[in-house]
Amino acid sequence: MNRLSLEQVLKENNTRDPNSISTLKLNHKALSDVSCLGEFNNLERLDLSFNNLTSLEGLKSCINLKWLSVSNNKLQSLKGIEGLSKLTVLNAGNNKLQAMDEIKSIVSLRAVILNDNEIASICRLELLRELNTLGMCSKVFLPEFNIDLLLVFLLL
Repeated sequence: MNRLSLEQVLKENNTRDPNSISTLKLNHKALSDVSCLGEFNNLERLDLSFNNLTSLEGLKSCINLKWLSVSNNKLQSLKGIEGLSKLTVLNAGNNKLQAMDEIKSIVSLRAVILNDNEIASICRLELLRELNTLGMCSKVFLPEFNIDLLLVFLLL
């Protein structure tokens, strides 16, 4: 388990004040716990791609996030992002997501990328009036038909 610490992030960004940081790139760090990120009240852009995350619960307090990438992790749920009301871009591709219900209340979303997950049903999106891109490309193997099925959804 590789747990991110507040001290580590502050040191890497040459600051003592978590509120001075608006962007963090924390990709390819084998992180499994990022609960300390709740201390970063002014965080607007966060890249957590290519880690070992299984939960986004630690992001609940990141209420100023506008851009979030959590692609290529081990997420089975997006629980923890429901209250991120300023979020406009979400990339959660290449995880193990089975549902996307957590996004339906984030009315500020403009682009959602959920490629290469295990999503079985699409939640109702009528409240997401700003949404113009929904990427859900998945390669699903259907052995009974011996074919690969490629699904792509794009809203314009």
